[in-house]
Amino acid sequence: MKKIIFTADDFGVVDTIDEGIIDAIESELVKSVAAFANGDNSVQKAKALAAKYSDVELGVHLTISSGKPVLKGKDVPSLCDSKREYFKSFKDFSDKIDASELELELDAQIMVFKNNNIPIYHLSSHHNLLILLPKYYKIFLDLARKHNLKIRSPKVLPLFQQNVFLLYMRAVTIEDINLIVSAQIELFGRTIVRYFKNNANGVKTLDYLDTDHYGPIPMSKITSKRELARKKKKKVNKLFDRLGVLRRSRSQIAEFVLHLYKDGLKSHRQYKKEIPTNYPGIDHKYFDSRVVELHSIKSLTLGDLNLNNITLGSWK
Repeated sequence: MKKIIFTADDFGVVDTIDEGIIDAIESELVKSVAAFANGDNSVQKAKALAAKYSDVELGVHLTISSGKPVLKGKDVPSLCDSKREYFKSFKDFSDKIDASELELELDAQIMVFKNNNIPIYHLSSHHNLLILLPKYYKIFLDLARKHNLKIRSPKVLPLFQQNVFLLYMRAVTIEDINLIVSAQIELFGRTIVRYFKNNANGVKTLDYLDTDHYGPIPMSKITSKRELARKKKKKVNKLFDRLGVLRRSRSQIAEFVLHLYKDGLKSHRQYKKEIPTNYPGIDHKYFDSRVVELHSIKSLTLGDLNLNNITLGSWK
């Protein structure tokens, strides 16, 4: 049987996102969670999740674009805003980050969980910033090797979705990076799989990452339950299409990434209030999309997977 891992990203900061993730865990299919280490209550939340759901495999969702550094801002100034308090926005991404500072901060985020005896099984990158340029991706690989952790696959399907993401990143950062760096982002996006093969040196990953279930562009505001049902049906159909892709492929195990929010539609103003004021970097404009993702993944069952000759996989 082919295997699939459903991973819910962004655990540990926004209560309503965490509640959506727990809802999905209890609905049978989500057994992998990518958690932030730099929220005020990230450790307590991760500990509670690991204790209650022993079959869930936690990973560190490494970030340089949301919240505050784990280290003091004065020790990693190239990662921080002008006040050296918060990380820079992902829209301020550049090639000017100091490599030694980046490695220290990412390692510290991993150690937050390790020092608190929270089992971790995998690493991923918030906003995918660590996969945009080879010098940052090398650090990502080095830390995975150091801590003997698997990483999210650099092979992203469908390819169209990845190209849209890269174009989006180039568009939102174009004022802050020169055209040469922008071109390097585009080139590395096309060659990262080859780079991984040549530089992994023991780092393990899955066969591919399927991103077709989310973004990268947020949905327009959902204004009715009927519209929610329509968008849910579309997402469910797309899920079945993607299962068919896995079933027909030569790949043996894939990761499907999810971004979830607890059931219920609200205004953008209400969504925004749910994000801690001391944790910038979570975009409330995606919350309607998260609601639809939760509805759709809860509509899928283990029986549906088995009918496609697929079962749940593991990072172990």
